[in-house]
Amino acid sequence: MKSAIVLLGYGSPDSKEGILEYLRDVYGGKEPPERAITETMNKYSAFGYVSPSTAILENLRKKFQSQMSDSDVFLAFKHWKPSMIEIAARIIENGYRDVFLMPLFPIRNRSIMKSYNEPFMKNLGETDHVSVRTLNGMENIPELAKYWTDSLAKTYSKESDMVIFTAHSLPHRVQDEREYYMNFVSMAAEIAEGSGIENWTYAFQSRGFYGTHWLEPSIQKRVNELNRERFSRVTIVPTGFLYDHLEVLYDMDTLIGKQIRAMGIEYRRVALPNDSTESVNILKKAVEMLNDRQ
Repeated sequence: MKSAIVLLGYGSPDSKEGILEYLRDVYGGKEPPERAITETMNKYSAFGYVSPSTAILENLRKKFQSQMSDSDVFLAFKHWKPSMIEIAARIIENGYRDVFLMPLFPIRNRSIMKSYNEPFMKNLGETDHVSVRTLNGMENIPELAKYWTDSLAKTYSKESDMVIFTAHSLPHRVQDEREYYMNFVSMAAEIAEGSGIENWTYAFQSRGFYGTHWLEPSIQKRVNELNRERFSRVTIVPTGFLYDHLEVLYDMDTLIGKQIRAMGIEYRRVALPNDSTESVNILKKAVEMLNDRQ
């Protein structure tokens, strides 16, 4: 019997008409506040109301499937279709005994386990005959660090660049997400060392409107601290992400890019792995790691 590999993503609406449905799901079935609707509509309008993330992940799923003859690879989303409920039902219906849950987030943190693993397991129900292994973080996968160091080598200029590594902020204090915080900083340091980068820092991006505390330092703070006389270019390395979506394309390339360029500094961002061959190799290595835990 083949195993089931489930790639888990956040999700994104596939049309302007789907945005309200998407936001209702994000807000737990409640009507989203007007501020969230306005901001989301504005963000999506810059991309024809369709994020490229869904197509990227479906391409990644197909490429990964072609390399995994002993497994069936599924794609499920937390807030779009196919949903985790749908894919859990298919796993039950087809009688898979081994299931690998793979949230597509590279840095280990407790929020991933809570918001992806727990709901999926609840939808899976009481299944004593099914073995489920969940990936939480990819910091220990050498292929991922190599992707970033190789990519930086193509763009980094020692004489002019300040490199900023970014990850998604979370609505918590550092002590509540210490593992996530430390793993992110450690990963950034490893990549910087492997790339021979001397001038680098790290920041958290894409804060939401909720919560009283968010992880610091914010990307806005780091940009405001830039020495514009010393650095003529900022290179962003979004190591907290694996594929293009609007939290990178809009929050960083549009908003932060505009802020940096207004300071007279060139903005550049290292490309994400997306559906590349490197991404497939990273996922293959992750499955090997999960198999070793058996």
